[in-house]
Amino acid sequence: MDGEIKGYFENGKLRDLATYRNGKLEGPFKWHRENGDLKEYGTNQDGKREGTWKLFFITGGYESGTYKNGKQHGIFKHYSGNDKLLRDITYKNDRKHGIEREYWEETGFVKYRIKWKKGNKVKQESYDINGNKLGKQFF
Repeated sequence: MDGEIKGYFENGKLRDLATYRNGKLEGPFKWHRENGDLKEYGTNQDGKREGTWKLFFITGGYESGTYKNGKQHGIFKHYSGNDKLLRDITYKNDRKHGIEREYWEETGFVKYRIKWKKGNKVKQESYDINGNKLGKQFF
């Protein structure tokens, strides 16, 4: 199978738009919700996700992150419907690795900070809404 392929919902609206080469996903990919809103988009290479992908939440907001050889690799950021950063997580080969932070939407201060190593939680720090440290745990 080669070329651009379109899938449709029963209501006639576009569901997905993908390009295939030699039977594998290759190039831009878009996925829509039944109401026509864009749900997700990114690029495939040799049948795997590659580069930046963006996922839009039905409740508003979105997540953006990078894939390498079909695996989460790099920083994934989650934003509110008001475009405020709510969370960022670093991945390496599909595992959390590095720092994960969640932010208070009201103030933008860090709510918690977790250190990950090869998918295992190493340390967690918690903060109040004004950025004052509440505690620390080691795992």
